[in-house]
Amino acid sequence: VIIDAPYNTATVNENINACSLTVYNILTISDGFSVQVANDVIVDGGEINISSQGALIQNGDAGSAGTFTLQNAGTASLIKNTREYSDDGLHYTYWSSPVENANITAVFPNPDDNRRYYFDAALFLDSHSVGTNNGIPDDIDDDGNDWQVASALMSTGVGYAVTAVAPPPVPNPFPYTSSDNFTGKFNTGDFNVRLYRNDNELNDFNWNLIGNPYPSAISTDAFFTENVHDVNVNPTGTLEGVIYLWTHNSTASAANTGNQAYNFNQDDYAIINFVGGVS
Repeated sequence: VIIDAPYNTATVNENINACSLTVYNILTISDGFSVQVANDVIVDGGEINISSQGALIQNGDAGSAGTFTLQNAGTASLIKNTREYSDDGLHYTYWSSPVENANITAVFPNPDDNRRYYFDAALFLDSHSVGTNNGIPDDIDDDGNDWQVASALMSTGVGYAVTAVAPPPVPNPFPYTSSDNFTGKFNTGDFNVRLYRNDNELNDFNWNLIGNPYPSAISTDAFFTENVHDVNVNPTGTLEGVIYLWTHNSTASAANTGNQAYNFNQDDYAIINFVGGVS
């Protein structure tokens, strides 16, 4: 497929399925539409712009994966919108970058209270309940240093926690949505992400915060099949077969257990496993 004039998937009401794709003009992939390419994508002086719920999918694994190339001032961008917020609390979203070498301060220049973090699994040690030495893990880091300030480039496949922008000024600021733009060379192919398991404590959960590195959704079934440990089927797998997705249904509260004065509710995760999901 060659794009040599402006093309918007929503305007023509069509997805694109191609062997290869070359973009000389503007390709807009709107919400609910996808462009699926078996091999290479070349943006040659043109643009690919993907809406929050659009998808660019490049098939192929390992050495057979297609390449993504920007040349002659070609550009690619993906805008992501958060959920709607109806108050001025601190609203965190878990993010991962779909482009190479994204600078977290450039993608998120004005997060509320300037909060951008990564989760350092090597610093998560849960041997006791908060404020005690009782030897009973409570799923909270004992010394509260597991979340570290993030700056500079976002690592591929790594998750980050960033607050949404503050609500717009009155009148009538609510509800509002925070929009963030990832610009650069889209990731494609296979990625290995380093995980950490802390066996100094055997009764805790070994949390890691990882992220989808692609400009599309991923198949959780395919992800589990590739990465979940099974002594008979997949002995080289490293993950338990559950993904926890932060949904942030309630505001931070002093009544919730944690290391801060106000903490979020640990129940505010959606859960996906091999069987299905829990909202």
